[in-house]
Amino acid sequence: MFSQPIFLLTIVSNFLAFGLLAAWFAVPALRRLPRVQALTLLIFPHVFRTVGLVFVVPQVVDGRLPTDFTIPASAGDLLAVFLAFVALVALRGRWRSALPLVWLFNLAGTADLTFAYVAGARFHFPDYQVGVAWFIPALYVPFLFITHGLIFWLLVRRHTAVVTDIPQS
Repeated sequence: MFSQPIFLLTIVSNFLAFGLLAAWFAVPALRRLPRVQALTLLIFPHVFRTVGLVFVVPQVVDGRLPTDFTIPASAGDLLAVFLAFVALVALRGRWRSALPLVWLFNLAGTADLTFAYVAGARFHFPDYQVGVAWFIPALYVPFLFITHGLIFWLLVRRHTAVVTDIPQS
C-alpha cells in the first residue's frame, strides 16, 4: 500500500546520509591519499555488485518482476564487477591504461545504476515481493552512486601534490 513512498524516502534518506559521509569524512581523507590509492578504495565496493544477480533468481525475488528490468540490471552489475576488477588490477599494476580503464568502469557502472533506477521506477519495483533484495536499490545503490561521483571527482581533479601517481599517456 505504501511501498512506493517508503521506498523513495529510503532512497533519498540514504543518498543524503552517504552524501554527508562523503563530504564530511571521505573527501578530506581522499585528498590526502595518492590518487591510485584513493581510486582503489572507491572501486573496491563495486566488486560486490554480484549481489545484483539475485534479481534473476526467482527464489529470491518475485518471479513476476519483468525480465526487461531483471536481466539488463543483473547483466550491468556483472559487467561492472568485471570492469572494477580490471581497473583494480590496472591501478595496482600501474598500467599506462589504468586511468582510461577506471573511466570505462565508472561510466559503465554509473550507466547501469541509472538504467536500473529508471527501469525499476518504470516497472514499479517496490510493488513486487522482493524480500531483502529491497535493500540493494534502497541502501547499496545510493552508496555506489556516491562512490561513482567521488571517482569522477578524482579523475577530473588536479593531483599536483601526488608524485607517485600513474604516468599520464
